[in-house]
Amino acid sequence: MQSAGTLVQIVTIQPGDTVAAHVHQTAREFYVVLQDRCRLTVNEETTIVRLGHMLLMEPGDVHSLHNPGQIPFLVMVFTTNGADDTHWV
Repeated sequence: MQSAGTLVQIVTIQPGDTVAAHVHQTAREFYVVLQDRCRLTVNEETTIVRLGHMLLMEPGDVHSLHNPGQIPFLVMVFTTNGADDTHWV
């Protein structure tokens, strides 16, 4: 994936940890849940995502993640148009 602003990463969220609310102006993020479950809030709507779920964050979506579980939460994140595009709320 040799395109500027394109990234694939495995994100680990430890039990009790949170990825604070943030937004991207141009980036799209596609999530694939690899392990356990996590509380995801997108534009003030909260849901539980689980192993096997796939989600798309569009530009402008304010989103955060919190792991209320007992084991690490793992998610693969594919990002496009994302160079220096994270803005913490």
